[in-house]
Amino acid sequence: MNAGGSITDNIAGIVYQPDTQFIDTGINYKIPKSYMTSWPLPQVETLRSFPDGDRNCYTIDQVNQGEKYLIRAFFLYGNYDGQEGSPLQFDLHLGVNYWQMVNLTDPSDLYPAEIITVAKDDYFSICLVNTGSGTPFISSLELRLIDSVDVYTDVNQSNSLVLYGYARRNVGGTPSQLIR
Repeated sequence: MNAGGSITDNIAGIVYQPDTQFIDTGINYKIPKSYMTSWPLPQVETLRSFPDGDRNCYTIDQVNQGEKYLIRAFFLYGNYDGQEGSPLQFDLHLGVNYWQMVNLTDPSDLYPAEIITVAKDDYFSICLVNTGSGTPFISSLELRLIDSVDVYTDVNQSNSLVLYGYARRNVGGTPSQLIR
């Protein structure tokens, strides 16, 4: 996560803000350039690591209670701590509810986690939970309002959708077409 100024994704026009206004724990690290060759994304050049505490949570306010949101997190280990070796595992929670396990086996892999959910409050609490299998960290955290009631109709106050697998695939557009 970027501790400095904002970063703009010039292709998609998305502005990434520093995470200091959303969390006050953790330590920022820069990913070595040798791990950035496969993922030249400015929003994953840094990360925030959480060596202390069992549960570290981001509090994202300015959320509209009852609205649908896409929450997306990215994890690029990049051997930031020089401890490359055994797999790294920790859990993600949305508030008190289990979201999914993050399981990293290759320091060069970019691991995505996504959930589409309805805001039960006027904020989200996104937590990284230490399960004793490595230090939790996060590279990027995104929150996007889904402003159409006609999509993801199965998502409601008691049902969320979680991305299964590593990525979405373009199964209909032209190869050069950007789909966001």
